[in-house]
Amino acid sequence: MKIIGQMLIDAKAVYISLCLDNPGTSADDELFGHTADTRMRLTALANRLGVVSTKAENESMGSKYNNFPPEIKRFNSPELAAYEMNIFDSCAPVYEEDASAITVCMSPDIYTECELAASLIKKLIRENGYRCRDIAVVARDSDVYEMPMRSALRKCGVDIFEDFRRPIAATPVIAAVLAAVSIAAEGWQTENVMRFLKTGMSALDENGINTLENYTYMWQIEGSKWLEEWEYNPLGFGVHFTEKESQELKEINGLRKTAVEPLNAFCKRTGKACSAREYAKAVYDLLTELDVPEKSATTPKNSRLRAILRIPKLRMNTGISLCRCWIPLSQRRGSARSVRKKRTGFCR
Repeated sequence: MKIIGQMLIDAKAVYISLCLDNPGTSADDELFGHTADTRMRLTALANRLGVVSTKAENESMGSKYNNFPPEIKRFNSPELAAYEMNIFDSCAPVYEEDASAITVCMSPDIYTECELAASLIKKLIRENGYRCRDIAVVARDSDVYEMPMRSALRKCGVDIFEDFRRPIAATPVIAAVLAAVSIAAEGWQTENVMRFLKTGMSALDENGINTLENYTYMWQIEGSKWLEEWEYNPLGFGVHFTEKESQELKEINGLRKTAVEPLNAFCKRTGKACSAREYAKAVYDLLTELDVPEKSATTPKNSRLRAILRIPKLRMNTGISLCRCWIPLSQRRGSARSVRKKRTGFCR
């Protein structure tokens, strides 16, 4: 709520979508009560900050701010409305009217089912004048239907937009942060270092990362060895050094220093941190040193969301990702603090 409050203060307009049966749903409603309570909390927050809030409207109503149809078309079908109202009612009355808007079919397997749906969608678009945005495919278990449905739609030449949650830890920025926190909490395990480098957020290119990985695998580099100058032959044990191998080793040590320097600085900062703000600042400094704002997708630069932590500019998409990742980060922070109590050298 604190972040949303800052957005309400700084932004010209903020639009928030909530899943409610209708704008007037009460917090006592059995199905949408929790969401209705969120709406009331948001309204109270806006009032407390002196921000004018408009009356809630159905997002499907005509507006210059969206591409939704001017009316909720599913309510134009009495059979669909009756089905929606009684779907979970074991004592629902029998619907006696025409139900041509509902089709029930049986398929031998999930692939045939998806191919049937895709072909019907193609027919609606080609022969009935529908647009892709007029059609939605809803599945009870999206994990099971995702690949077969995507394959069937592509086979029919139908463009799709997929709306599903992606694990925040799978994004490159957050994966890099979590790997760095793991290094600070658990030490210089090669697995964590390589996980950090492979996010693409470091200064090394793919060839440099592969070179480091091959060398560390060959010589079993672990722990504090990452902070020391490497002296082993890149060609392996028992091979005499030549001028070529010496030059190659020098380049490998250069790659090691490039990889280690920002992480080592991060470890030192977290080792001295005593508050959540200092931990957050350490994460931010790591991201700016890695030039993450420039590597992330372009977003407006004038966001003042950073005012919450009173730190310099960070692009909106990176800031929001960090906010979403705060719970796992705070859990890692607790791990780091417990490890620090047991160790004299926090990052060794």
